[in-house]
Amino acid sequence: PQVKEELRRVENAEPLALKDSATEAFKAQDYEKAVDDLTAAVALDPTNQVFFSNRSVAYTAMQMYEKALEDADECIRLQPTWAKGYSRRAAAKFHLGDLQAAKVSYSKAWDLEPRDHALYRSVVGQLLYIAKLRPDAQFAVGVLAQATARPKETDMAAAKKLVRYMKGAGEGAADRAGAGTMVPGHRD
Repeated sequence: PQVKEELRRVENAEPLALKDSATEAFKAQDYEKAVDDLTAAVALDPTNQVFFSNRSVAYTAMQMYEKALEDADECIRLQPTWAKGYSRRAAAKFHLGDLQAAKVSYSKAWDLEPRDHALYRSVVGQLLYIAKLRPDAQFAVGVLAQATARPKETDMAAAKKLVRYMKGAGEGAADRAGAGTMVPGHRD
């Protein structure tokens, strides 16, 4: 048993070193190297969803959204209960212009990880981008953006409502303050 465990550790060392190298390349904004390192890691261990998730982010940074979506979908296939896969899928779908699919994926991610602050920041970032074209949501998005450092459950619920509202399936703008206090906004 100890020999098998040591062998497994050694087999995992190279792909994990490649992942670490990709992380450093990503931080340095060398996205091509990040993709190359993660592709090599996938070749060594095609069952690790983290490699696909990270490569999806690198493809997104390179504006290669179809490839980002492919990796996000593979990540979900490998680990369907991991919120990050759905978050990656949502980001790719958002950039491909499929806002309905992005909303569905973000909702699934939130269902899996309702207190994920990184997911909240990602959604608010996407909302900030959309709000440039949606004056009716600009104030509400600005209010939500103020909570990105430490979002509360009410902030997360309000962001979900705003995503629904912006797709036309909403319950009004955002209820950030809770207890029925609505952030001003209007419906087209």
